[in-house]
Amino acid sequence: RVGQTACILPDWNPIRLAEELAMLDNMTKGRVDVGIARGTNSTASIQFNVNADRRNREKNYALFTETLDILLKAWGDGPFSHKGEFYTYPVTGWKEDDPSIYLEDTNHFGPNGELIGLDVMPKPYQKPHPPIFQAADSTNSYVFAGKRGLGTTAVGRTFDGVLEAWTAYKESATKVFGREIPFARTPDGRSLNVMRLTHVAE
Repeated sequence: RVGQTACILPDWNPIRLAEELAMLDNMTKGRVDVGIARGTNSTASIQFNVNADRRNREKNYALFTETLDILLKAWGDGPFSHKGEFYTYPVTGWKEDDPSIYLEDTNHFGPNGELIGLDVMPKPYQKPHPPIFQAADSTNSYVFAGKRGLGTTAVGRTFDGVLEAWTAYKESATKVFGREIPFARTPDGRSLNVMRLTHVAE
């Protein structure tokens, strides 16, 4: 498998990220696991997007969530549209002037040539999309991931902390999906992960 721990979603343009991850999934013939995260409390994220600053937790989380939503829409079948707090796709007001283009393509264009849908190419090799794992430290992130059915990778937590996080994940996933989700598993049966820093001596 090929993966990342992790793509910091608030730092990325969601369309570009969707295309690059889908390309990697095609190049590896479906061996990609997508790692995502909100970022760390550093000077980095705000340089990419002022709304990504983790000192404003609420706005950062909203941007993270919206970027994830667009990523999933972009990987779906056919064109997509999105109107949110941070992004609107397609950009409003863009029109195609050539009727021979827009009259034959009602999936992407309205009757007057206005662009109403975008397609991201290529689509992922894996259907409906590659597995997604959220790198997480706070327990709230495990609750979020459990509600969305995402995998998780525990970062910087003690063994007791992992137990607490995975319990929160199980409880939130069980509630949302309406059935008992096994401990340390996603609703579709994948294992939850732990990342450990390791020093290899001579």
